[in-house]
Amino acid sequence: MMSEPEIAAQVAACYCFESYGVKVKLEGNDRRLIADAARRAQAALVGNVKPIRSRTFHHEFQILKKGASRFRLLHEDQDTGWGTSRRLLLKYFDSVLRVSVGEYAVDRVFLHAGAVGWKEKAILLPAHSFKGKSTLVSELVKLGAQYYSDEYAVLDPKGMLHPFARPISMRTDDGKCRAYDVSVEQLNGKYGSDPIPVGSVLFTEFLRGRNWRAPRVLSPGAAMLALIPFSLSIRKRPDPTMNVLKTVSETAFVGTGKRGEAAQFAKQFLDFLDHYSSNLNSNNPVLI
Repeated sequence: MMSEPEIAAQVAACYCFESYGVKVKLEGNDRRLIADAARRAQAALVGNVKPIRSRTFHHEFQILKKGASRFRLLHEDQDTGWGTSRRLLLKYFDSVLRVSVGEYAVDRVFLHAGAVGWKEKAILLPAHSFKGKSTLVSELVKLGAQYYSDEYAVLDPKGMLHPFARPISMRTDDGKCRAYDVSVEQLNGKYGSDPIPVGSVLFTEFLRGRNWRAPRVLSPGAAMLALIPFSLSIRKRPDPTMNVLKTVSETAFVGTGKRGEAAQFAKQFLDFLDHYSSNLNSNNPVLI
């Protein structure tokens, strides 16, 4: 680990900013690299960034350059090691920054979930990485759902969903899982712009060959328990986080079940939601 004097001796640039009430300090020994990281922060947090002057911070990052092509990222003085790729360093910083802001966000709860709007209500799709939520989000957008996020559903204290509309991050299906971005415009879709209440939450993942079945409906208590592992702020801000999860669990339809191919399932699920209220008995959901 690099000592404070060693870091201070190498600092040539500093950028301090606030996002969702979280204060972040970014410094390093290469001005161009810090400028690139600052632009990356703007993109990572979809523009919710403003420069500040402060003596205290929730998070401090150091990005150091040695020679022509060696880079080092430190977070809270914890050394993540050296790397030789500027692109990968900034990509890793992007990921760590979003999680760090999500954990401490003021008056917002970040859920690891895809999110779209459908008929003025939000659909949340909590899932871990590599479970197909971005693919499902893109298919829903193709069908007319408004795009809010493919990674973090951002909720206010009243449980309203707010946009966090980064490009949709897809992966190739050639076995190498290489990442690439897809824009909403490429899908001929629309962005959601206004806060909307959560109408439904679906815990699902792809299972090859699975035919559609009506999801098993979770009781409010079971829904809260299921949402906790996807809540970034549950350890840092447990009380306000639990209040938001309680609101969502008590007011939204929350279900769970496996799904087949995303394109077919997306249409079936939207049809299910459209008829859920009037056909509750015929769909025969099971409360647990």
